[in-house]
Amino acid sequence: MSLASLSGGIFVLWLMVRFSPVSPPASVWPLAARRRIFTVLIAASVLGTLSVILFFLLQIGHINQSGLTGMFDSMMITLVAKTNVGYGVGLKLLGFIVAGLAVVTTRKAILRTGGFTHVPAGLIAGGLLSATLFSVSFAVVGHVAGLSALAHVAIALHVAAIGLWLGALYPLHTLCRNTPDAGSTEGTGGVALQRLMHVFGQFGWGITGVLILAGVYLVTQVFVDSGTFFGSIYGRLLTVKILLVCCLLALAAMNKFRLVGVLQSAGAARLRRSIAGEMALAFVVLLLTAVMTTFTGPAHLM
Repeated sequence: MSLASLSGGIFVLWLMVRFSPVSPPASVWPLAARRRIFTVLIAASVLGTLSVILFFLLQIGHINQSGLTGMFDSMMITLVAKTNVGYGVGLKLLGFIVAGLAVVTTRKAILRTGGFTHVPAGLIAGGLLSATLFSVSFAVVGHVAGLSALAHVAIALHVAAIGLWLGALYPLHTLCRNTPDAGSTEGTGGVALQRLMHVFGQFGWGITGVLILAGVYLVTQVFVDSGTFFGSIYGRLLTVKILLVCCLLALAAMNKFRLVGVLQSAGAARLRRSIAGEMALAFVVLLLTAVMTTFTGPAHLM
């Protein structure tokens, strides 16, 4: 969730400025909304850093099998740090630190009362670098680590697409709630919000396309036949996950083809509720993914 929040939040900030119909963008994107997005970015950086450290220590404790004290075995920490698990943790940790520093150092520009005229280059560079580190970290650890180089690229693209899509939901929900004149045909807030949602929908075609293609390819690499797919716990959980993602895609399609088009006349309330539904489904998908990658996996297919 922290990873997605950082990638998606920075992406939405860029869209807010790059595709704003008026200048300066701060005139239509209220300070309250930008503060909420900034708070989420900071919280994601801190919680992500802590969760990665906790994950690593739990791995140490699991190996030692000696209670809480086993989590802080310096010799074991050194050994595990040199494995793929250690490399993956290091990449994620570096990604959260880079993103956090980028957000903190660009705070004044994001929350500037007089005008939100641009997204600082430091924030864009930090966001791209952290997203790359996050994506690569998933390729060096887990059941994909033993697959081909193309599978490594596929999981990296899959993770990047997840971050851009699911991480953008809360910022978009915040803008629907805080942008003034969202339901007025005369207010610039409604025009800007409609344009932003339209542009996000256009990017969404590419994002979801990458997500689906990479996901399908990874499934074909993990499962050798349909019997293995439906006959394993991992396969059945993955089936549920795919169904939930299909529901997410259906909600996203309804937003793009129905609710965004009537945004100025009908107001943002219906769109906001629909995005809230997407957020709830996204949370379930991420939770299910955590269960799959922690308690099951290809090793359980045999």
